[in-house]
Amino acid sequence: MTTVAVPHIASLSAGGTIVPASLNQDFFDTTSPNGIHSEPNGGMNSDNVSTSFEIQAEHVLEGEAVGGKTSGGVRKVDYMSDLFGEEGTNPTTATHVVVHKCAVRKYVPYNVSLLIWDVTFFRSIFRFKKITEGEVVTEHGVTTRVSVDGTAIPHTLRHHPNTAWPDTYPPSASPPGNNIESSFESYTADFLHVQHVQNNVSAGWHECTLELFMESTNDATSGSTQHLVKSMIDVEQADNAYSNAGVEVDLHNRITFGSRNASIWYIL
Repeated sequence: MTTVAVPHIASLSAGGTIVPASLNQDFFDTTSPNGIHSEPNGGMNSDNVSTSFEIQAEHVLEGEAVGGKTSGGVRKVDYMSDLFGEEGTNPTTATHVVVHKCAVRKYVPYNVSLLIWDVTFFRSIFRFKKITEGEVVTEHGVTTRVSVDGTAIPHTLRHHPNTAWPDTYPPSASPPGNNIESSFESYTADFLHVQHVQNNVSAGWHECTLELFMESTNDATSGSTQHLVKSMIDVEQADNAYSNAGVEVDLHNRITFGSRNASIWYIL
């Protein structure tokens, strides 16, 4: 479209009668080149605009040249590993679930040259790495990723770190002080920022989601949950002997999302 046509206005003369239906078509019409709002920016280009012409705010409709939308939440939400997939699942190909209140959906009215997805979130995590007496290491993956229009974006995949190392070595039968068992947990809370850029995006509905996968701590073969058995020293007996008492707990990973948001920005 090289020329913006307004046939009804052009046909009017002094004292003429305005026909509402025809006047409306001068603003928008599916027949090219009629209508000043039938195409982005009225189809203005070097062929029909003077070199001295300057675009003013009233020439461009809201969201016509640039636009955006943000959705998010600030109330924390906890996710536990016992709610997710089987142990041994590959986090890269595993099915992820959408993180609550971290998605945005937007109708883009025109084909756009540049579209930017922006996702930020604050997370704290408890993810254990267990080493047994036989030097067997057990750990389970926790990952997040961004998907756009239902397709996972590989470069946005994030593997979240171990934060707890429970020591499951049994203590000796020696008196207290010589049979110390120790476990270590680091406090890990981070603010993460992920972006994805698309070029030449078609008009229509588009959606971005932050998604989470947590490998289950339930053993897929035996059906048993990962356990932590801690031997503890009981009270001193009258004969100056000591007896051991055991404590057993189930181990699950946890990730907590605090403030989080997903945004879209596009440029015509």
